[in-house]
Amino acid sequence: MDLNGSKSAIQKIGSADSLDRAPSIYAAAEAKAEALALDVIRARFESGRVPDHMHYHNSEHTAGVINRARAIGIAIDMSDRDLLLLVIAAAFHDVVQYWSPEHRDDGSVYRRRHAGRNEVASAYEAIEAMTELDVDFQPEEQGIVASAIIGTIPGWDHECATVVQPFLVEHGVVRALALADIGSSGMDPAMYRLDGPNLFAEENLDIMTALARARRGSDIAEADQDDYRGRYVAWLRIQPEFARGRRECLANGELDGLDEEHQARVEALFCHFDESIAAAEAAALDAETLPFVQLMRQLDPDAFPDEA
Repeated sequence: MDLNGSKSAIQKIGSADSLDRAPSIYAAAEAKAEALALDVIRARFESGRVPDHMHYHNSEHTAGVINRARAIGIAIDMSDRDLLLLVIAAAFHDVVQYWSPEHRDDGSVYRRRHAGRNEVASAYEAIEAMTELDVDFQPEEQGIVASAIIGTIPGWDHECATVVQPFLVEHGVVRALALADIGSSGMDPAMYRLDGPNLFAEENLDIMTALARARRGSDIAEADQDDYRGRYVAWLRIQPEFARGRRECLANGELDGLDEEHQARVEALFCHFDESIAAAEAAALDAETLPFVQLMRQLDPDAFPDEA
C-alpha cells in the first residue's frame, strides 16, 4: 500500500468520484445537523477563557472531521442515507467534553478528558438531535450513529506510537468517522500543522493560565519559561512520529474488509503523510530557537499584550 500517493490519484478522487455524485436528497438534513452541532460546540467550548476554552476540540476540528468523513464516505460509495448518518455522527462526536484537572508533583496542571464518558454522552445528544432533522430514522440507524461516535474513543498503540481506536469496526459509517477523526496527518497537512499546538494548549492548563495572566514575557519567571519551552518542544518532536504511526496503522489493518477498488480510493485520500511529517519536523526545529514570547504566541496569539 502506498499512502503517499500521487497527485493524479488525488485528482481522480476529487474530480471523478465526488463531482459526478448527484446532490443528496438529505442535503438539508446534513446542513441542519452540522449547524446544530457547531452552534453547541461554539457555545460550550469557544469562550476564549482558560480553562473553559477548547483549543483543539472546537468547531474548526469538527468541521474538518465532517469534511474528511464525507470524503471517505463518498470514496467507498456510501449511500445517501448512510452519508447522512455519517455527517450526524461526525458533527456531534465531540459535543460533550468532560474533564478533570490533573495536578502533578512538579506543579504542572493538565486537562484529562474523560474518554469513553464523553463519547457516550455525545452519542446521546446526537440521537436527541436526530429528532429535529425532519427525517424518520429507524432505531438501528440511531444505533449506527451512536456506534460511530463510540468508535472514536481513543486508545494508544505503543508499537506505532500513535492514537488508535479500539472500538473501530468494519461498518462503513463507523470506520469513516474513526479514520476522519484522527486523519488530518494523512488528509490535511495544514490542519495537522495546527493540531499539535492546539492539543498542547488544550491539555497544559498551567501554561495557558500563566499566558492569560502575563502582560509581558518577563512576567513569567525564567525557570518557568525554560519549563514551558521544554514541554512544548518535546511535544512538537513527537508529532512526526504520530503521523508515521498513523500511516503504519492505516496500512496494516484499518482498511481491512474493503474491496480493492474502495481501499485504493481511501488510500488516495490519505496521500499527505510525507507533507505532514516534514511540516511537523520543521515546526519542532523552529521551536528550539524561537524567542520565548514568539514561541508561546503559537499557543495563544493574544499572549503578552504589552510586549511588541
